[in-house]
Amino acid sequence: MGTVLGFDGCHLPNHYNIVIHSPRLLSGWSLALAPETPVVFAPAG
Repeated sequence: MGTVLGFDGCHLPNHYNIVIHSPRLLSGWSLALAPETPVVFAPAG
């Protein structure tokens, strides 16, 4: 999906944004993600 660049807590305590760099624009809708969908962070390779 992309590379984690950092985190943004501007909406704390409701949620925490994860900032990801990707060569193309992606959204939860375009990736067929829904609330409570498990997401895995793994090293590139």
